[in-house]
Amino acid sequence: MQSYPNVLGSDIAGEVHEIGEGVTHLKKGDRVMAYATGLMTSNPRDGGYQLYTACKALVVAKIPPSLEYTSAAVLPVSISTASACLIKEEALALPLPTIGAKPSSSGKSILVWGGSGSIGASAIQLAVGAGVSLFDFSA
Repeated sequence: MQSYPNVLGSDIAGEVHEIGEGVTHLKKGDRVMAYATGLMTSNPRDGGYQLYTACKALVVAKIPPSLEYTSAAVLPVSISTASACLIKEEALALPLPTIGAKPSSSGKSILVWGGSGSIGASAIQLAVGAGVSLFDFSA
């Protein structure tokens, strides 16, 4: 149940203003994207549509200088939604994606319908990183 006042918004991007105790992967001034959890906590400080948002370190990631804030801000919910559909055991149970070297084939194939949207694009990237073959209808 939501309490009021409440601040909405989940996808955010900006600069780190302050670091909590024990956070080691971030520093003040880092460019980041994050998943704001205000709808889950009902705490106004955790909502995304405000100047400063408190976030758990687990849901904050650095963004490269080449990525604009407006592009980074759509990724947190997109990636978490695609991950839930692909990786959770109750869903497709794909292996975790790898970074860097080409992943070994998982022997699985999937069809991503609507791959041009943010969630579909994230699903494609995660699936390729997990070694999944994608159906290609462009040929």
